[in-house]
Amino acid sequence: MQMKHVLQLASAMLAGCLAGQSFALTPPTPTSAGTTANFTLYTSGSSALQKNIKAMFTSYCQTGTLDIFQDQPWNGAAQSGTTLGAAWQAYFCTFKTGAPVTNVSLQGKKVLVINRAKGGSVWGVVPVQKNMLVEEMNIFRNGSGRDCTSAGTDAQTGAPLWNCPVEIDASTNAAARRAVGTGLDTTLNSWECNVAAAPLVSNEIASGVTTDTLCRSSHEGVSDVEPGMFAGSPNRPAFPTAANNIPNLALTAKPGFGVVFGVSVGDDVYDQLQTTQNLIAADGVTRCDALATRDRAIDSPCQPSLSKAEVTAIFSGTITNWSGLGMPTLSGGFGDMAICRRVVGSGTQAGANAYFLENPCRTGANGGKRDFVTAAATNGAGYTVVEGFGSGNVIACHNSAFAGDTSATTGAPGIVGVTGSIGIQGLEKLPGATDHWHYVRINGVAPTIANYLNGKYDYAFENTLQFNSTLSTTSLEYALATELQTQAVTPTFLKTANVQGVAALCSATQPSNPGTATTAPVTRMVRGGNSCNAATLCP
Repeated sequence: MQMKHVLQLASAMLAGCLAGQSFALTPPTPTSAGTTANFTLYTSGSSALQKNIKAMFTSYCQTGTLDIFQDQPWNGAAQSGTTLGAAWQAYFCTFKTGAPVTNVSLQGKKVLVINRAKGGSVWGVVPVQKNMLVEEMNIFRNGSGRDCTSAGTDAQTGAPLWNCPVEIDASTNAAARRAVGTGLDTTLNSWECNVAAAPLVSNEIASGVTTDTLCRSSHEGVSDVEPGMFAGSPNRPAFPTAANNIPNLALTAKPGFGVVFGVSVGDDVYDQLQTTQNLIAADGVTRCDALATRDRAIDSPCQPSLSKAEVTAIFSGTITNWSGLGMPTLSGGFGDMAICRRVVGSGTQAGANAYFLENPCRTGANGGKRDFVTAAATNGAGYTVVEGFGSGNVIACHNSAFAGDTSATTGAPGIVGVTGSIGIQGLEKLPGATDHWHYVRINGVAPTIANYLNGKYDYAFENTLQFNSTLSTTSLEYALATELQTQAVTPTFLKTANVQGVAALCSATQPSNPGTATTAPVTRMVRGGNSCNAATLCP
């Protein structure tokens, strides 16, 4: 579906050429004189594509034309977390008239991409295959009091940045949103998107739509694992019985790049592991840092380790208290355990199911596959399982467990007291200055790109990109989707864009290469497009 959108993206200089000059930015309201986008590409699924889209726009856009939009969760922090842009990001600019834009039909075009990461990888698979309507951020609200507002400039690109308030907590607005988990509306072919509250319109500007989200079908999807991993339990969200007619998810999926994952723990757990594993002397003086501080750097000699078997026991519910690993129960209830996992349908969760629990990989009555613990396992006596929609929820879970914060706004309600947490994350996520979590080694191997490249660290999977089958191959949307599939996954692009936590895949035509200061790395570790395969090494 090709649509035109009016967008005012002008900026006015308030100060002259002085140090500390500031700019007044005009919000992109549809009633203002603005710029017409030639087309809009809607994408959904794994958050792994966000950085690639941003990097593509950074290099493809004419100077001074890029604007970036991000969702600003409000009145729904219990589900969305507090991370700006965790659910949606959007990018608008005028493409260059030549290189690096390889497709001439895209050159000079005014392009808008709206990317949905809410819900994770399955949203880049099931609704893309079935051409379902899903909830998308609307940056064109007109006079509703909820218009996008200036957030200054993006730290990475320097482009104008806009915050767009989005209500995404169904529980606080049940009359206006389908409750999470209600599945497919067969009448409207809509998946968890209420057309009455978030309407589908051919032109939301002309229709004067003031809702903060709309129902759209995605042109392109991205998943951290291959589409077949969502064919059934434990990775596909439940559908109503009458609508449980999703086929085996056979999609034309193009391999993207390798995505590396890690096991994260709260800082209190990290510190205790250091002590238990004799990395920190009893007097508190570190044996590997002369500054006598806790060293939590990835691949530091001070980084503690958990065995894969220990992590499996924790994630399957065999161990529910840190004393199960021989760690003492400290004052404040540290011995209590919180599991910070993702919801069913997340690619991060699907990868953890396969890697640690061999689910759904092992089959048969005695196949040995195990189930990852769910929120239902929470016993209210110091054991809590928090299921988050996005990676921001996992971060919030760690932070609230560390602080003993029971506020629903943290994204981890139900955690009581200071609780030691453990979770799963894509390695592109790194702890911020105010965060209280860090990665640990698995079987003594640090979760680094270098270790993935040389075949030592195998907690990694191969993401895929796939088209909506209804997308016309002659459309501009198809041209840009193809550009993402072919250009944004190359070693050169990944290196130039500085996309963290990922690496290009080796193949018969692309030999593995650890990379140098001038060449891009290509991993030796591959699974051949099947997440249940053991990782093997390329030549």
